[in-house]
Amino acid sequence: MKLQNIAMLLLLATTLVGCAAPATMNFKHSPAAATKVKNSVVINKPFEQAWNDMVKRMTVSQYRINNIEKASRIINLEYQIENPADVEKYIDCGINHRLINYDGKPRSFDYSVANSKKYEVVSHKKYYYWYEVSPRSTLSGTVNVYMSPVNERQTEISVNARYKVRRTFSGEYYTQRNSGKYLRNGTFNWDPVSFTLTTKEPGIYPSSANPAIRCYSKGTIEAQFLNYAKN
Repeated sequence: MKLQNIAMLLLLATTLVGCAAPATMNFKHSPAAATKVKNSVVINKPFEQAWNDMVKRMTVSQYRINNIEKASRIINLEYQIENPADVEKYIDCGINHRLINYDGKPRSFDYSVANSKKYEVVSHKKYYYWYEVSPRSTLSGTVNVYMSPVNERQTEISVNARYKVRRTFSGEYYTQRNSGKYLRNGTFNWDPVSFTLTTKEPGIYPSSANPAIRCYSKGTIEAQFLNYAKN
């Protein structure tokens, strides 16, 4: 009798551990709009004045000057966006929609792909795992400012930016058992994903995505420099 009790307990434990409640996840992506960024302007300043004003403005901006070549009329700068929450001010990767369903308890997540908002994922492996994902986006890159005289009183300024995006993913994962309880299994760190885009060309996130998720410049950096030129 004692051995039978032990066998029953082992069978029950195996059932609780080996079975997971039904779980589903529906995913949809709303793509970003492909908009043309305004990246050039003609201002009413002679070249010499426009050049000196731009260089002076750059020395007190958030951008770091890498190289200045007046003979080539180019200023090259670099930047780093420190706050992950600010990344979506500069790029648009569209919106992801996820609907997670555990035991008839749906939870929906609608979030900008570029931001660092938490979401959940269901993975169908040996058990049904529920991942609470905390993404983190960082942004860095370079800016090329080209200035050329139109005539004695006017100067044209063109701005082209390069954006390097890096997204990391960490969080906790759980398994749901027949009892309806979520059991915390541990923490995870998925491989980071990096991609680049420019003022004129979108980036693909991730590069293996099918269908592709395209990310575009919002023109924020470009507009900053055009405003610097006017002031």
